[in-house]
Amino acid sequence: MNSNQKSSENRNFPLNISDNRQIVLNRLNERHTQSQVVNSQRKNIDSFGNGNIHEKFLQHFIQYKLAIVTDLEDMTKKIQGNDLPINERTQSLNDLFQEKRTELLPNKKFGFSRQQTTKKQENENKSESHPESSICKSSSIVTPNNNDSVIYDERFSLINITGPKHFIIPNINCSSDSFISQTVYLIDLIDCTIEICHVFGSLIGRRLKNCKIYAYPISGSVWLDECINCDLVFACRQLRIHQTSNCRLGLHMASRPIIEQCTNLKVAPYQLVYKSLEQDLSTAGLSINNDLQKLLQIGV
Repeated sequence: MNSNQKSSENRNFPLNISDNRQIVLNRLNERHTQSQVVNSQRKNIDSFGNGNIHEKFLQHFIQYKLAIVTDLEDMTKKIQGNDLPINERTQSLNDLFQEKRTELLPNKKFGFSRQQTTKKQENENKSESHPESSICKSSSIVTPNNNDSVIYDERFSLINITGPKHFIIPNINCSSDSFISQTVYLIDLIDCTIEICHVFGSLIGRRLKNCKIYAYPISGSVWLDECINCDLVFACRQLRIHQTSNCRLGLHMASRPIIEQCTNLKVAPYQLVYKSLEQDLSTAGLSINNDLQKLLQIGV
């Protein structure tokens, strides 16, 4: 009996080993399958996360790129708008300085006795009879009766005159050494004709009515304010016109004009022709070929 049991146990032993082996193999296969599933899930998660990261990066990159391109375009426009040669920038700054000095320089106070007043009246009477010779007799400073805070050199200035009268600036007795550094002031004139027969640094005209002004080239700026029904002929580096109406302009300009609160301005080319015109244009830093008057339209 014992021998039979032993023999049966011996016969079952290989079966148990093979079963255990199969069980182990099955478990290994299950674990391998599970690990493959887990790995594939990880890969999917990683790829999905990386895709979101790449997409967000691209969105931010495109936004930053557009912002940078926009800034570069704006800077390029500003640089192109201010791209002037050094001499033109220097002249523009000088013109601006001259205008600000004209606006802000305070009046000087003078005390006059009766005798001085009488002499002044006599000089004015003489100037009315000989207007051309009165311009350059002295270099005294005059100030108009209105509230303009400006100091004027009467050699190159005409102030508070009612015509009809004709003037030439400068007089032949004046020295020509420093005209290009001088400013011509024409203030509160009615029905006057003025010929400016030399290259000056700048010209300022205020409250001109029914006047005619014919000027040789101006090396700096021409500034007109509150002019009505005038004929104005200028060649200049820069033109500024404010609160002016019903005027006819003959212009030669080296830069874009500044025009504010003006009506009915009629524009034509510079009309003066004389022997030394090209030389005077060169002295004033202007050129026949560089003329921007065409930018203005008739009937501004």
